[in-house]
Amino acid sequence: MKKAISILLAAAMGAAALTGCSKSSGSSSSGNTPLVLNEVAHSIFYAPQYAAIELGYFEDEGIDLGVVDGIFGCYWKTITVRGEVSHPSTPMAKRKDAGLAACRIVSDLSEHVAKNYVGKATVTCGKMDFHPGEINAIPSRAVFSVDFRSGDKKNFDELDAYLAEKIAQVEKDYRVKVEQEVFSNTPPTPNTPAIMNALTTGAKNLGLKSVVLPSGAGHDTMIFAKIWPTGMIFIPSHEGYTHSPREYTDPKNLANGADLIAEAIRILDAQ
Repeated sequence: MKKAISILLAAAMGAAALTGCSKSSGSSSSGNTPLVLNEVAHSIFYAPQYAAIELGYFEDEGIDLGVVDGIFGCYWKTITVRGEVSHPSTPMAKRKDAGLAACRIVSDLSEHVAKNYVGKATVTCGKMDFHPGEINAIPSRAVFSVDFRSGDKKNFDELDAYLAEKIAQVEKDYRVKVEQEVFSNTPPTPNTPAIMNALTTGAKNLGLKSVVLPSGAGHDTMIFAKIWPTGMIFIPSHEGYTHSPREYTDPKNLANGADLIAEAIRILDAQ
């Protein structure tokens, strides 16, 4: 009975993969297409078709697929800088320029992460608003977002401490006040070692070149991991395109992903 269940699930998964995403209109989150495997009791899976942005190099490196060891957490903050509106003729040393102070925080934070957290963390400022938002007015208020991503909560703590130090310095240098608010805090999600091992072994059995790596983008696996053991793989998306009509996954790569999950199910089923 256990074998029949595994074979049935593998066949259904393969059909879903091969019909669900040979071409995408851009509903993905990044540059390769993940297939997600969840194990409940014996072998149950989940196979959505969307992409993972950090993996655009798969084609260049001749990598058939990636086994995901975990998913980066997200730590989002909203930063508000309060200064004083004034005319552009105001001497630079007398200004309380909220806009310039905000830019200094973002620039220094980005340089710090790029220099000290290569492969460990990222930071993004995707939104920034100035008030009153006029060409001929020094901003009295700047509000911007900070998006930290990492697979290790310790990095969030370190970066948060660095941000606090930078804010204190900017408040002094630019004569402004800065407020912080946590907008979202999603911890990193590790995948299940037993399923990762089955996927890695399955790739070897099938003669597929694989690499173990984290996912920098969020995926549904983060939700399922709260309930079940989970595993996840990436397959290449052509030239790494995502959120674009040019996004395309070769049927051969979809078949490789389907074959690998089927092989992993057989390995888990035999344990």
